[in-house]
Amino acid sequence: MPPRIANEQAAPKPKGTAKGKKKNGNPGSRAAKAIAGPPSGPTSAANDVTSDLQKHVEELQAQLAEQKSLREAAELHAKTSNAVQVKEKTLIPKPPGSAGAGFNLQVEMGLEDNDAQYQAILRIMLQTFPMMRDFVNDWPTAEIIKQYMRNKRKYAVGTGTLEPRNVRMKGMPGANVGGSRKKGGTSNMAMGQSSASGEEENESVEVDRGDRAGEEEHAN
Repeated sequence: MPPRIANEQAAPKPKGTAKGKKKNGNPGSRAAKAIAGPPSGPTSAANDVTSDLQKHVEELQAQLAEQKSLREAAELHAKTSNAVQVKEKTLIPKPPGSAGAGFNLQVEMGLEDNDAQYQAILRIMLQTFPMMRDFVNDWPTAEIIKQYMRNKRKYAVGTGTLEPRNVRMKGMPGANVGGSRKKGGTSNMAMGQSSASGEEENESVEVDRGDRAGEEEHAN
């Protein structure tokens, strides 16, 4: 064998073969991977979903705010329109005189063809009807009360549960002022006051009869 070949075969192989380099790897590459951390694919997708949801929420909030503004504007317009209509409506003034002595209450209230409502108003005077706002100072209510009280007094006197006005006036202060009490009679002033009271009571009864007659005639 030639000497050159023998020397090459006998020479020892150096350490750190290619297999060893592959196993050990590059230390710089390992440090870079450690710093970079795990793959970032799932985290990026979650961030995208969160961003989309946030945009959707903001859009819904904007829509709700717009709807609220439109609703408030519509309510304000409706209130303003109603106020203008009420203001422009012509109120019905009170006619001269009083119910039964100058005008027919049912006719003046515009209920001559609606006796059921008129009777309902008489029965429940304290209940407010929308149509009562059409009258200046709500004057039919006062007239209803006057007429109602006249009829109640007349009925009470007729049934004996209430004394006539001339009898009731006797016990009031000042009934005998200026007069002298005489045995077996009364003073002239007291008699005059009683007479005047009786006339006033009779006048009230006559007015009540006139009211009732007018209502019955209208009902017929």
